[in-house]
Amino acid sequence: MTESSGRGFRCRTLLPAETVLTKMSQPLAELSPDWMAGDSAVSYNRGQITESAWEILVLNFRQFWLSEFYSRPWAGDRHRPQTAFDGTEPQRRKAAEIPADKDRRLRDMALLEASGIQKIYTTRFGGNRVQALSKVSFSVEQGEYVAIMGESGSGKTTLLNILAALDRPTGGQVLLGGRNLSGVKEKELAAFRRSNLGFVFQDFNLLDTFTLKDNIFLPLVLAGKDYGDMEKRLHPLALRLRIQDILGKYPYEVSGGQKQRAAVARALITGPQLVLADEPTGALDSKASDELLSIFHDINEDGQTILMVTHSVRAASRAGRVMFIKDGEVFHQIYRGNSTSEQLYQKISDTLTLLAMGGNRP
Repeated sequence: MTESSGRGFRCRTLLPAETVLTKMSQPLAELSPDWMAGDSAVSYNRGQITESAWEILVLNFRQFWLSEFYSRPWAGDRHRPQTAFDGTEPQRRKAAEIPADKDRRLRDMALLEASGIQKIYTTRFGGNRVQALSKVSFSVEQGEYVAIMGESGSGKTTLLNILAALDRPTGGQVLLGGRNLSGVKEKELAAFRRSNLGFVFQDFNLLDTFTLKDNIFLPLVLAGKDYGDMEKRLHPLALRLRIQDILGKYPYEVSGGQKQRAAVARALITGPQLVLADEPTGALDSKASDELLSIFHDINEDGQTILMVTHSVRAASRAGRVMFIKDGEVFHQIYRGNSTSEQLYQKISDTLTLLAMGGNRP
């Protein structure tokens, strides 16, 4: 076995070009989970086709980032650990497992708890320190729909990355379903995210070389699910999101709204405890935005917990609670209560004006 280093990853074992072309031409769901997971995927490295843990998806940066979220431990160094999650059932159970002594307390516990979250970035030689988050504390109950707002640079994206286990806090802790995310081992993080989190991106992050159906199946394939189970999960989702007639199309063949509905299906198909949405309406026109927000409302009504980062007052006004971040801290929160979306819209606008003017908390 030979090893070569490309893009910071350890790449192994040259594959014949015809093998790669055959696999690349197959629908994603027909590929063997053993081939897709663990130490077996396809990449291009210095003009050669190599077998590595990752890069079937690395055709551009967006594809690489998506594969990082769904399939690879987010390690602090640049190299893949030698022992990877291989998609087997015992490992999936272990990764999602909550200690038995906590089971009794889960009924009385918030789904998501962030306590004293701090994040400090230090320059390479320690000359400058930037505090992105400063003792952020809040909780999200099962079935809540929470929007996070704040000016650019306030720490929203940093907070979302920590909640998604894509980054580690400098201080504090995040509990999801009673489990401390900092306690999840690096090699278990990808499986933990697949089992517990769904992510909706602003720019969709669909793979242009896969059909919408294969994009939606991606997290299930990487988890080693049976094709029949995938189809069974997809059918009701596709009907609900009105994408059943376009599943065979590629992302470049459909509209922005249809892309985002497919991305929502990908986030929901694993049955996550929590859906994290990063500016989900940011790349949509007003009609597509309204359709997506209606979908979010409906799935939340069915009990899905949603945490959404947004700059859109209209999007935030559809949530049950709006949390404002300023200078890395929770500045203020607004609860919907009996307010209509129009009334909540006005309250959000007033708070954002106060933020922009540097005022004190309401």
